[in-house]
Amino acid sequence: MFVADLERCGLTDKEAKLYLTSLRMGPVTMQDLAAGAKVDRGTAYYAVKTLTTKGLFKKEGGAHPRFGVTHPESLMALVTAAKAEADAQHQAVRAVYDDLTALFEATC
Repeated sequence: MFVADLERCGLTDKEAKLYLTSLRMGPVTMQDLAAGAKVDRGTAYYAVKTLTTKGLFKKEGGAHPRFGVTHPESLMALVTAAKAEADAQHQAVRAVYDDLTALFEATC
């Protein structure tokens, strides 16, 4: 449920599973999070680190930290930023497209 949707938002399969599991369980230990998502704990640590860098996860506590998702507005902000970047790339290509096409047709 929702894994494919989150993958279209730029998350990997494991990231999506961990994100959804955390939404259901709330902040939990990495062991519980990995088990709930049916993901190897080492893989879970790596994925949660990536999700934290993206602003989608947070770590709470010290000796026995708990990991949980941030508000879904963070996911919306991430996708909005990615869309803005894609739009800028599209405009950059459009700006040189005719010149690139002319070069291609002259040499190929």
